[in-house]
Amino acid sequence: MEPLSPKVESRQELICRARSKELVLHMTSKNSKPLCRLCADTDILCKAHLIPEAFYRFLYEDSKVEGDALKMVLQNIDYLKKSRIGVYDDHILCANCDQKKLGILDDYGKEILIDRMPIIVNKDISVLDNIEVNKLASFVISVLWRCSISKREEVRHVNVGVKFENQIRELLIKNEDVTLHFPIVITKLSFLNSSYEKVLFMPVPIEIDDVNYYYVYFPKGYKVLIKIDDKPQHPALNLLTMKVGYPVYVANTEQFENTNEYTKTALRVKTMRGL
Repeated sequence: MEPLSPKVESRQELICRARSKELVLHMTSKNSKPLCRLCADTDILCKAHLIPEAFYRFLYEDSKVEGDALKMVLQNIDYLKKSRIGVYDDHILCANCDQKKLGILDDYGKEILIDRMPIIVNKDISVLDNIEVNKLASFVISVLWRCSISKREEVRHVNVGVKFENQIRELLIKNEDVTLHFPIVITKLSFLNSSYEKVLFMPVPIEIDDVNYYYVYFPKGYKVLIKIDDKPQHPALNLLTMKVGYPVYVANTEQFENTNEYTKTALRVKTMRGL
């Protein structure tokens, strides 16, 4: 998107248009300050994590950030990248939105996905009990949104498009029901090696029956499917889709060691190490 010149529209006009979803909210002209991509204000932008810091802390022993840095295996980067506490972007959010508006969602996401365990119904299905459904759905889609609006190389393959970025932004600002607009299905992997619970991937696009989705990953095997498409999803997914007022089901799927994610990551590591 080309940067907008203040000579064309006043700052107030730009902000009004931004709030009505009609433009990208980051201006780079000499006479304007960058806008927060959520609230569209000119507060100083902060170092905002794309995936909340608490989820990276979980990857360390006892959640203490010490010892060797985390090693990142990325499909679009030909070397093992190290990161002490995850990937952040200092060009997308102000501190108020990062720490308060989205921070509340991040804390809730950690509480449900890291601190709690789902209740097992049978070998195929578990249930997340006593859940604020829209709060959890808003958290999950906010992570995808942050990755999509970021220009970091680690997430350059994540792009839901301006239309859906703006729609997600409006839902987050207004605290409206995300599940009415973006079907979300939570799945969970099992592990032969329990240490793999402390593995985290960046979101990836996937196509199912000609419909566009993203997988958003969290530790402990959570693999969340989000539809980013105007086309209807396959009816078989509807029973598992998150809905306000209904239980949140978790589909217990395959073992991590049998997944494409495991195979591709192991191959990348061998290639990078020259094995």
